[in-house]
Amino acid sequence: MKKIMVCLFFVFTNFTLSLNAQILWDKAEYGMTLERVKELYPKALTVTKENSADDGSKELLNIKEIKISKDSFNVGFFFKDNKLTRVYFLPNAKLNDKTGDRVFKTLVEYLIGIYGQPDSTNTENVSIMITKSAKWKSDGINIFLSSMIIGKNNTIYLLYYKEQ
Repeated sequence: MKKIMVCLFFVFTNFTLSLNAQILWDKAEYGMTLERVKELYPKALTVTKENSADDGSKELLNIKEIKISKDSFNVGFFFKDNKLTRVYFLPNAKLNDKTGDRVFKTLVEYLIGIYGQPDSTNTENVSIMITKSAKWKSDGINIFLSSMIIGKNNTIYLLYYKEQ
């Protein structure tokens, strides 16, 4: 009887923890340790020059190439107090206004396939700059896609994070 109770306790505990887990991206959960993320993504490399985010988290791991559709992205894993707080995507290719627009549309379609229609979208055309963004919220996790075109240059990023 005691063995059954111990087994039930572990099953219930693991079930409860999995219900509370908030997936940031793929298998990476908000609050995971650096060591656990390394286990899940063995191709992730330790970052030698840390990038910082506005919330004080630092990029400690990086995957040089993840494919989404036909495009290649660099993926950064950001940690604060040894807990995963953000996952950040940047295109590996230099984008111009036309290729950037295609990549933005591809990412929107990819994200709609996962999360449904965006909660909000925005396009602004100010002087020589055009910005586009789309936002989703899923289980307390924010997904933010942004494109900024200045002249012929385009910068795109995709960010998964949880509001603090």
